[in-house]
Amino acid sequence: WRDMTSFTYDLLTGHEVGHALFTPAEGWHSVATDKAKGRNYKAFVNVIEDARIEKLICRKYPGLKQSFIKSYKDLLNRDFFGVKDLDTDLLKLIDRINLHTKCGLGAGVSFRNEELPLLNEVMQTETWEEVVAVAKKIQDFMKEKLEEVTVTILTNSIV
Repeated sequence: WRDMTSFTYDLLTGHEVGHALFTPAEGWHSVATDKAKGRNYKAFVNVIEDARIEKLICRKYPGLKQSFIKSYKDLLNRDFFGVKDLDTDLLKLIDRINLHTKCGLGAGVSFRNEELPLLNEVMQTETWEEVVAVAKKIQDFMKEKLEEVTVTILTNSIV
């Protein structure tokens, strides 16, 4: 990070302060050690919790908002997220949510109509309990869609 801008420094510091202020240590520990919900559950919670704490830290310290916007735009331009040459419509829902909540419309991410209620729930989370509930909903939704795609592929290959 030798070429880190001042607004990226503000973003990273603000992000971590947001976790320190708003992410319950016991809640995070419970999620991190909960093997029953699957190996990716922690990552789902992390994406949604990042969206929540960044919203809350910018609400608490409004001066950070411009640093977050400028930094995520810069990180997107530098291909920090590794999506520059990808069709973001082909990314998994949780990855599209992550890009959208961090980079906004500049990421060029689109959502299917059936995904919009889940995105809206992510954007509206205020509590840790809501984060955990939405993470489970998204995980279940994605699992269901994967099963639908698998059935479709199998059905189409039989014909």
